[in-house]
Amino acid sequence: MRTDAITSQTTGSIIGFPGWAHYGASNTGQQGCMSSAALECERDGVTINAVVPGNLLADGLRAQGEDYLRTMAASNGND
Repeated sequence: MRTDAITSQTTGSIIGFPGWAHYGASNTGQQGCMSSAALECERDGVTINAVVPGNLLADGLRAQGEDYLRTMAASNGND
């Protein structure tokens, strides 16, 4: 029997953002948990993948303001 598990993560564990250390830390923990689970479950035929879609310019992110968006873009190398 083959089983697949997929989880969605954010880039918070890869790229830091000013004022969001807590968010990056929690995402890094989730990424480590998924990586360990993938290694542990592999022998049982379970495939675990984490999808990291990147940032979405949605209302919540826009609400942070233009200065924040510029800082975020610069930290991503998109300035």
